[in-house]
This record gives sequence, C-alpha cells and structure tokens, in this order.
Amino acid sequence: MTIEATISSIASCGRNEPIRTVRTRGRSLAIELAISSSIASRISSRTSSTTGFVEAVSPSVAVISAGDAYDRPAAAEQLFRKAEEAVTQKHYDQAETLLKSILEKDQQDFQAWTALGSVLAVQKKVDEAEKAYLQAINIKPTSTRAALNLGRLRSTQKKYEEAIEPLTHVVELQPESGDAQMLLGECYLQMKKGSKAIPHLNEAARLGHPEAHLRLGWLYNAAGLKDKAVVEYEEFLKKQPNYPDKAKLKEYILANKSN
Repeated sequence: MTIEATISSIASCGRNEPIRTVRTRGRSLAIELAISSSIASRISSRTSSTTGFVEAVSPSVAVISAGDAYDRPAAAEQLFRKAEEAVTQKHYDQAETLLKSILEKDQQDFQAWTALGSVLAVQKKVDEAEKAYLQAINIKPTSTRAALNLGRLRSTQKKYEEAIEPLTHVVELQPESGDAQMLLGECYLQMKKGSKAIPHLNEAARLGHPEAHLRLGWLYNAAGLKDKAVVEYEEFLKKQPNYPDKAKLKEYILANKSN
C-alpha cells in the first residue's frame, strides 16, 4: 500500500526549506528522508553565494521502489516507529539507540542502517554515519537511498572526489533522481571538471532543480560563453521569477544578450 508522508525539513540552516511530499511503498522511511533533507540544506547553504547555489533544494516527489521496503517483525517495526517519533522531536540520540536495538537483532535491515546513518550524520558523527551507509549499501546494493545520502555526507565534508562514486551509482540505477544529478554535477564543478558537470546539471534542471541553471550560467560565464550563460539565466528566471537577485541577473542578460 502506498503511504503518503509529508515531511518538513529539520535544521534548515536559517532558511525555510519547502515541505517535501514523499511517496513510499512498504515501511515508512520518514527518519532518513527527513534528515537527508536537512543534509541537503546544509550542502546548499555552504556553497559560494556568488554561484546562486545557496537556494534551498526545490520541492520534489521521490518515488521509492518496492525494493527499498524491508519487512521486519512487529516488535522491530514498533521500535522503528518510535525512532521516527524521536526524530520528529529532534531526539536524535534516542533515535540512534532505538535503531541500534533493531540492528542488534537483525543485521540485514538495510533500511535501519540507512536511517541510522542519517541520525548519526545530523549529530555530526560523520565517521559512524559513513560506516552505517556503507553497511546498508553492502547489504542492498540496488537500494539507492543510502548511496545518495553517502554522497551528500561526503559533499558536506568537501570530499567531492569521494562523493563521485556513490552518486554515480545512484544515477546509473536511477537516472531520474534530480537530487543525485544535482549533487553529482556540483561535485564535478567543485573539482573543476566543468565538462563532466554540464550533463548532470542539465539533467538536474530538467528534473526540477532550477538552481542548476544558475550553476550552468556561472560555468558558461567563467568560460567566456556569455550567450550560453544568458540562456541559462533566462531559464532560471522563468522557473524562479521571485529570485531575490533577479535585478542583477536581468542586468547581466541585458548586457550580454545577442540581438
């Protein structure tokens, strides 16, 4: 049965992040989805304001396949739901304890490993979080959620080269993941590999990440391709007409648009 779960952002780093509506199949993924939203917010807020990537991640609907579901015993499911409640109340240490209790009895619960990774990440226990995500990936390589969150985590640590592998894995398995395309494009951009960044940023823009147009515009401008930069900025303003620095973008467009 499909569960409709509306999850608000946690720790929005001073910005009001949009509410995300996530459709899932099987057991609830509220824990790691809510916290991964927080991690994504941190990524967007830490990049240079001159690039326009400080905008919050745009609302999206993530479809999680039946393969991401995990059937656990009733007692373990009760603990998992208690962990979800703890996350909602920002009692991350309590959620960590509950998830570890589940995993003590069932080391194969890849969904609990993924949730644990996110709970640890939000507590800044980075090394432990990475190990939890890697454990989830090892158990269920076709589940993209842990790989996506691992890529996010490494990106927040500015380990862009290390983030490439899990994010590429996600894109290969789920090319319609706008979050993965955006993060992968950003990693390549931070590594000064613009030619590799462009296709992923183009896909991210197509898949609901208008901020990708800003990144492309910045890249083309830096390369002296002002006509291409103009096109990207125009596309961005079509999608984000209330952008705070709209006047500056319009000034750039007017100065550089070919007749």
